[in-house]
Amino acid sequence: MSAELQAAEKDNDLIYLMPVPDEQELLLPAPAMMAANQLPPEVSAPGDCLGKVGRQLFLELAPAVVHEALKLYQQRREDLIDDKVTRVYRRLTEERETTIRETQTRALLQTLEQPIGLPPSLIASAQDIRAKGGMQELDALMEHADTLAATSRAALSKIIDMLDTQNASTDILAALKSRARTLSSKLEAAAKSDSLVKERASIWRERVELMTSGQEHLEKLIPSYQETLSREENSCAAVLRHLIARADKLEKRTEEEEASIRHAIKEDNIGK
Repeated sequence: MSAELQAAEKDNDLIYLMPVPDEQELLLPAPAMMAANQLPPEVSAPGDCLGKVGRQLFLELAPAVVHEALKLYQQRREDLIDDKVTRVYRRLTEERETTIRETQTRALLQTLEQPIGLPPSLIASAQDIRAKGGMQELDALMEHADTLAATSRAALSKIIDMLDTQNASTDILAALKSRARTLSSKLEAAAKSDSLVKERASIWRERVELMTSGQEHLEKLIPSYQETLSREENSCAAVLRHLIARADKLEKRTEEEEASIRHAIKEDNIGK
């Protein structure tokens, strides 16, 4: 501050040459009006601005108590609809669905309309049989076994004939003949086993062919629950279907009625 004061005094002494008054002689600054506090005419005299039409509009405004009464009416109207319509409808619908769900009525009726279905073990067995070729593969194996058996018997018969033509009696010849008799016995036992297999295959042929006929064909052979029910049971199921269908229609109709009531409430504007 002292440096600035010295600079100001120097400027005054050299340039401005103005006498510096004594501090005691200085006058206090007078207050100045920076902004006027004025109300707009719309606020200070609203009646003059509204005119005759504006004043008439305000005269026709409903008192606040009327608005409160209107709000109370609308609230009570909504409460009445909720209490007498919506809540009753929701409660009845929930009770109906709970009863149907707990008794599994829909699922049971749906089951009656569908086939019983194939057991998973049966499906797996059928797939395994088809994968292994089914009866055709078994027939081919039995035919191949017959061919091998016939070839073996023919070869063994020739060997036995050759051994029988030998006049010399040696230990080796005796051993060969014994071996031939053993093989002949085994071929006879194998022939009996093959015959038993063919017999069993003949018995099971129809079943095996059925298993290889495809899952769709097998499912058609399975009866539905309806075929296993008595006349009275089928009649009860029909009544249940009718009642559930009727309940579904009533539910839809109730929803439409509720929507209609809600729409009528919107049109009921007593404040107009």
